[in-house]
Amino acid sequence: MTVKLETGRVFHRSEPLAELVLEHSAIAPVLRRHRIDFSSKGALTLEQICELNGTSVEVVLADLQRAVRSPDQRPFTDPRAMSPAALMFHIVARHHAFLRDVLAVAEGLALKVERVHAGRPEPLAQLRQVVHELRELLEPHIEHEEVSLFPSLLEHSLTADELREESARSKEDHERTGAMLAELRRLTNDFTPPAWADSTVRGLYHQLESLEADTLEHVHLENYVLFPTLAAQRAGLNPR
Repeated sequence: MTVKLETGRVFHRSEPLAELVLEHSAIAPVLRRHRIDFSSKGALTLEQICELNGTSVEVVLADLQRAVRSPDQRPFTDPRAMSPAALMFHIVARHHAFLRDVLAVAEGLALKVERVHAGRPEPLAQLRQVVHELRELLEPHIEHEEVSLFPSLLEHSLTADELREESARSKEDHERTGAMLAELRRLTNDFTPPAWADSTVRGLYHQLESLEADTLEHVHLENYVLFPTLAAQRAGLNPR
C-alpha cells in the first residue's frame, strides 16, 4: 500500500517513536541528526527518548513538524501492508546487500585513513575499531537470517518458543548495533569531516552516514514490523 505523508500532522511528545517513523518516513533523518535511535528504542515516546538523551523535546518536535511540511515529500510504501514474505525479501534484497557492500568499503577506508593520518588528534584508531566490530557483528547476523531464520519463517517451521527466542536474539544484536552506530556518530562529530580531511576521509564519513541511515531503517523494520507481525499471526490475531 502506498500512502501520502500527512503534511498537516501535529506530533505529540507522548507518541512512540516506532509508530511515528512508520507513519512518516520523512522524520527519520531528523531523529538521526538528534542522535535518537528509533530502531532499538522505538517503544519509547518522544518525551522519554529526549529525556534519556538530554535533548529538548520542544526542539525535536519543531524539527519534526518542519520535516513533514516539506513540499517535496513523495508517497512511500507502508511496510505494515506487506506480507512477512515480501518484507523478508525486501530486507534481504535492499538492506542486506547494501550492508555487505558498505561495511566492506567503510572498513577499507577506515584502515587507510588510520594509516595515512596517524598522529591526527581525531580518534582514528578507535573509529576503525568500531567499524571492524560492527562488521564482525552484522555479517554473521545477516548470514544467519538468510541461511536459517528467514527460510524457517517462510516454512513456518519454528515453534512459538523458538520464534520468541529468535526475536530476542535479534533484538539483542540490534541493541548492540545501535550502540555502535551511536559511537560512530560521536567519534565523527555527527559525520562532519575535520578541516584537514582529504577525499578519503570525506568518503569514509559519507559511507558511515549512509551505513547509519540504512541500518536504522533495516533494524526498525525487523523490530517493529516483521517480528510483531509474525508473533500476531502465530497468536491468530492477524492471519494472512
